[in-house]
Amino acid sequence: MAGQAEYRWQQTLSRVVEIAGCGLFHGREVCVRLLPAAAGAGVVFRRVDLAGAPEVPALVDYAVCGGRRTVLRNGAAAVETTEHLLAALAGLQIDNCIVELDAGEVPAVDGSCLPFCEAILDAGVQMQNAPAPASLQLPLQRVGDPADGQWIESIPGRGLEISYQLDHTRLIRVFDIFVIRFITKHNSLFTNRTAKINQSVCW
Repeated sequence: MAGQAEYRWQQTLSRVVEIAGCGLFHGREVCVRLLPAAAGAGVVFRRVDLAGAPEVPALVDYAVCGGRRTVLRNGAAAVETTEHLLAALAGLQIDNCIVELDAGEVPAVDGSCLPFCEAILDAGVQMQNAPAPASLQLPLQRVGDPADGQWIESIPGRGLEISYQLDHTRLIRVFDIFVIRFITKHNSLFTNRTAKINQSVCW
């Protein structure tokens, strides 16, 4: 069954904003600049520390295998640990943005997408004169690895609800099963990272 899409106007940043910090996996200091981009440009990473400032589009076609992080590569240019920045851009519906960085890894900041969200909101959002798909309602989809029991699935629904279960019993028997359940209302963005043993956390 085909998904049904709703449409809105594309958006970019109103001005340039900078975020600096240390990479989680390589430990290098890095400065990231988020620049406004033209309608239809998409999100593009630009490695200004490399000769010619090569660009890496934030598209699944450029994703490569990276241990516990999202890595994008275009030829010799790669950008690592992109997931929190991309989550902030997607969550705030920033369709077009040039991401300049002077190292190969996005800074970890506080370990969440909150600092990126705050920087984007501080810069402001500029609506552009071009339509963009706002959302796509798809039937249930599930991907996973049967060998180790890991899986993730998306289910159509009203608003956003995220359920997460982490079972430590395979590694250390003394640990119980942790279930984290986040329910957002009015499509709000919450940054809480709260764990309760076999309980739910709701807003």
